Amino acid sequence: MSRFILNELHKEILQSLTRKEFLKRIDISEEKIQSLIINKKFVNNLLILINKKEFTCRDVVDLSSDILNIVSTDAPKDWLTYVFQYVLNKSFPKATTMKMYPKFEN
Repeated sequence: MSRFILNELHKEILQSLTRKEFLKRIDISEEKIQSLIINKKFVNNLLILINKKEFTCRDVVDLSSDILNIVSTDAPKDWLTYVFQYVLNKSFPKATTMKMYPKFEN
């Protein structure tokens, strides 16, 4: 069962991240994204995540961190904290405790 789910989820992630408009917006080649998604480390970590009964936002960020760090120049030290602050800033701009970077808007 989990192998089927892994294949379907992996295919969906790959299709989403290789859409032409997305690749153009983040200015990265389809081959580069494919190399990040179609590799043993990513697939194994995705399988581990699927097999967990519960997983956290930290688990998802950990799965995505290699991709985020490669496609983003001057990446934040902690993506989870940055994303939390970004979402908080959208609703409550005065509540944020760190600087938001416009380059991460897209």
